[in-house]
Amino acid sequence: MKRNILFLFVIVTGLISCKSKGSQVQNHIPTFFPLTQSIQVKDFMPYIDSVAILPLEATDSSFIKDIKKILVTPSGQMVILNTSGILLFDEKGHFLFPVGTQGRGPEEYLHAVDICLNESATEVWALDKDKSVSKYALSNGHFIGKIIPRFSTNYPDCIGIAPASKEGFFLFGCNPYEKSDFTTPFYCLNLFDATGKHIDSLLPRKAYVLPLDAITQSYDNSYLIRPQEGDKVCYRLKGKKMDAIYQFDFGRKYMPLSSGKIRPGQHFDIQNYVNAPYYKLPMYIHETADQLYFSCGGPEANDHFYVFNKTTLQGIHWVHDRKDATALLLAKASDKDFFYYIFNDYNDYIPESLPIEMEPLKRYLIKEKHVNLKGDSMNPLIIKIKFKLP
Repeated sequence: MKRNILFLFVIVTGLISCKSKGSQVQNHIPTFFPLTQSIQVKDFMPYIDSVAILPLEATDSSFIKDIKKILVTPSGQMVILNTSGILLFDEKGHFLFPVGTQGRGPEEYLHAVDICLNESATEVWALDKDKSVSKYALSNGHFIGKIIPRFSTNYPDCIGIAPASKEGFFLFGCNPYEKSDFTTPFYCLNLFDATGKHIDSLLPRKAYVLPLDAITQSYDNSYLIRPQEGDKVCYRLKGKKMDAIYQFDFGRKYMPLSSGKIRPGQHFDIQNYVNAPYYKLPMYIHETADQLYFSCGGPEANDHFYVFNKTTLQGIHWVHDRKDATALLLAKASDKDFFYYIFNDYNDYIPESLPIEMEPLKRYLIKEKHVNLKGDSMNPLIIKIKFKLP
């Protein structure tokens, strides 16, 4: 009898351990079937509830080269990470001030690779290239302090950051130094306390993970981890927990796990991966209170975009044909009601003669909402869109 109890204890303990490492998927989480539960649209008139256009004020201190990430604060302010630094704009697009300073000084960040807000949304945290975390006050952009995370092992570069409870934080790394080593466990996510002490390792790697858009902010300032290569699960980071919240099921048309494995001495063939006749790379995942948005690489390197009703699990999708040479229209943030798109196409379009290959949502914005940068040397536009879904 005692042996049976001990055996049961070992099994339960093992299951709990696996769950804490993120290797078990909960069966009750919502599953989206993009190929069967969404309809392809070309005319967006029936599917747009409302649109708001926010010009981002361009000054000598707020010129934007390329937006890498947008965080939305509870008051609607926008923290924008671009190639030249971190900038804060108000809810109407007026520039407020830079957050921190890029440089080599003790209170500066050398090269911010990702940003997040702390749990109380009073600070902006910048993950630097050297894996340090610099903290700045959201109220004025001034330096608060810098944390050096203490990894349990020699760990490669990190590309993503998210807050944890009690001023702790998560850091996301893609692959080990020996990227072809799939026998030694490698955990992509690491949890640290407020002092930088390592607390836990989660999310075991299954295949080669592309260093692209790993973590995004949700409307409630929780953070989402996109499905990793070889996986189909989206996770939410909140408190000190990583919970599986959504699954994306493309059936047999999803990229096989074997495509993400590489041999020693080989480099990952990104071109072959992107052009493969499968769906892959669910990313740019954002959610409002009612809807979920994500993009996905499709067969023949076409980009597919999806918006789903989180209650009915029904949605719409549209395609950006690779023949369309114009700038991509991507969602980079969300609040409770709207998705935030970046419009950075400086061509002076005539609505009556748009390129036939142009992505349909972008066509709608130019033709029906008269969105146009007209070649001016200004910052991109933020287009807030609320969709109308079945």
